Amino acid sequence: MTPASYGAATLVGVARLYKNQHWASDVVAGGSVGVMSGILFDRYNRKYPSNIFNRVFLPSSLLPYHGRLTVEWLLPLQ
Repeated sequence: MTPASYGAATLVGVARLYKNQHWASDVVAGGSVGVMSGILFDRYNRKYPSNIFNRVFLPSSLLPYHGRLTVEWLLPLQ
């Protein structure tokens, strides 16, 4: 999954350069910020596995229901 994600992000950056919508330095800076924020967020999630982001934004389960996929959250009311 990671190579596909980096590849898609690279293609977006190349397209922005091709259409003259950004300078090369903007694309490199944006990519650097994206990679660093992803690394820091992943480290935080690994260090604190029951943090607020995981409790609120990650679904508890994915269930098939009548040919569709449903997302289910379980939030404690404490």
